[in-house]
Amino acid sequence: MTAGASLMLAALGHACIITSKNGWAHWARTTSLEYLLRTNFSKVDCQHFQDAMDTFPAESIESAERQLLENTLRHYSIKMDSLFYDTTNFYTYINTTNSRCHIAKRDKNKQKRMDLRQIVLALVVTRDDMIPLFHHSYEGNMNDAKVFSSVMEKIKNRLEAVGVNVQNYTIVFDRGNNSKKNIELVESLGMKYVGALTPYHHKSLVEEASTRLEETVVNGKSIMAYRTFKNIWGRDMTVVVAILDKLKEGQIRGIHTMLASCDEAISKLNRMISKPNSKKRNREELERPVKSIISRYKALVYTSKDVL
Repeated sequence: MTAGASLMLAALGHACIITSKNGWAHWARTTSLEYLLRTNFSKVDCQHFQDAMDTFPAESIESAERQLLENTLRHYSIKMDSLFYDTTNFYTYINTTNSRCHIAKRDKNKQKRMDLRQIVLALVVTRDDMIPLFHHSYEGNMNDAKVFSSVMEKIKNRLEAVGVNVQNYTIVFDRGNNSKKNIELVESLGMKYVGALTPYHHKSLVEEASTRLEETVVNGKSIMAYRTFKNIWGRDMTVVVAILDKLKEGQIRGIHTMLASCDEAISKLNRMISKPNSKKRNREELERPVKSIISRYKALVYTSKDVL
């Protein structure tokens, strides 16, 4: 089976069912694929797909993606006014001593698995239907903002290659990619953009908005928002401060969880030192856990101010 056929079959599997590559053959036998392709899937396992990927040249991936995107845009009417850019990381079980894989590195992991090597994926999708337009895999220890600056021109080139006018769309990215240099780069490429700001770095703006929030309907949902103009990084920009109830509820739950954790740490320390036969501790030994609890309370106060 060719690498192209194997990738096509893998894509069919992902489109129809969420399963691992090891479970792909079991799913395929419940379909008419074996009959239609006149083949046996008994040896189409995880190793087969890995072997197929090894035979597919890395330098051909970009060309294949572009052709797939061109065909998609030719056959379907896809709204391209707003594009969303974001990154995420995936931890792996690649051995520490494995020197063949250069992309998997240890760093901060969203699943809290800092003990494992990870890879990071940057993705651009359309607002409607989340159609992927561009991807970039990179080392697990690279800074998101630095990668953003290195891929923006590639994103523009990809879109122009499939006939998309960059003047007609807006790219949206989160605050992890915000920097003065990145904004300058996006503007130099002639791209419209929407970014995000950190409330902690714009306290006066948050205070100003707190008394001027108005009810606004967005996509049929009512939210509280405040719109104004501010000079940020030497540019006059439209700024929107919004309260999103679902996000706020989740953040408040996180605050209560953190508060309960601090209370439990204090109670544990009290129980430890109040035992009649407890080990005698010097000042330094007692101050260490107290300082740890205080630092967590400080983080809680800063988080609470941002949320509330």
